[in-house]
Amino acid sequence: SLQNLNGSFPELNQESFSATAFSTNAISQALFLVKEKTNSDLIEKTRKAVQKATNYLLINDAKGRTNQDAAGLQALENSKWLVKIDEKEILKKKELVLKNKTKSGFFKEDFGVDLGYSSLTASILCSLDLKKETKEFAESLKYFVFPDGVITANLSRTNGWIILHFLEAIKNLVPEAEEIANLYINADRKGLLSARHFLDFRHTVTDSYRLCFA
Repeated sequence: SLQNLNGSFPELNQESFSATAFSTNAISQALFLVKEKTNSDLIEKTRKAVQKATNYLLINDAKGRTNQDAAGLQALENSKWLVKIDEKEILKKKELVLKNKTKSGFFKEDFGVDLGYSSLTASILCSLDLKKETKEFAESLKYFVFPDGVITANLSRTNGWIILHFLEAIKNLVPEAEEIANLYINADRKGLLSARHFLDFRHTVTDSYRLCFA
């Protein structure tokens, strides 16, 4: 097993809050979808691993990287069907994520702001039915479009990508959501977008399932 004794999962051979959060969420969601066709031994083995992982997530945090704390919150929420988790502790994780939201709606990364990782945090919050918490961020996206159509998105972590599907999820809250998404799509098609998205196979695969949730 890749899981460490303390319940975490590794990334680059090191203990990783991020890897634990995203892996636990994926494991719990995947098992939920196939639980009726899965033997009880495997379910029990998975339950024990997820219990250890959620315990780790509850007593640790991502130290300033809000997208990872949001992923931890998502893992906890999506694991409740399988393991026992104190709702008060989950609420504390939710408060931690929302505390890191700026007035303009961005979510702090390394104590700065980053367009790409804020978009990831927004997409996670939408999946948890916290769409209202992403409204200001969605509205702020239009301010990164220059008159000539060029879009710049590299901020605190200079990651070079952006996730747009959450705009579909909140279109009823933000009337401009479709227009904003099209600004980024058109810029990408013209090669004017510094944050790549659609022409990268990794993101195509990612969005294939994320759009289903949207």
